[in-house]
Amino acid sequence: MINKKNHKCIVCGTAYIACNNCNRINNWRAICDTEDHYRIHIMLNEYRTGRMSKEDATAVLTRIGISYPDTWAFLPVVADMLRDILAVSGESVDEVVVDSVEEQPVEQKPKTRGRKKKVEAE
Repeated sequence: MINKKNHKCIVCGTAYIACNNCNRINNWRAICDTEDHYRIHIMLNEYRTGRMSKEDATAVLTRIGISYPDTWAFLPVVADMLRDILAVSGESVDEVVVDSVEEQPVEQKPKTRGRKKKVEAE
């Protein structure tokens, strides 16, 4: 049995264990750590290529149980596509982010530069 995590989910980035036979037989375990993540992967491919409408993609995500706040658990490229699908019609993704995330003050750090070389006087 394999004890070392030898695969990485293309939807969430989680490392997981799967036998290499999965790679040879094109099993969902070859690319995703869960069946739901595989369903998301397939849905995103269909949506991205225009074979699935935004409404149908939203329905798939609803059946899986994915809502807008859940998108932060995925890889950035996947999360961006999910947010695009889940954004309410007429509302930009930025507006939804402001509504769904509490605003927190950002601490500004002073910029630092590399060390200056001391020049010796001749």
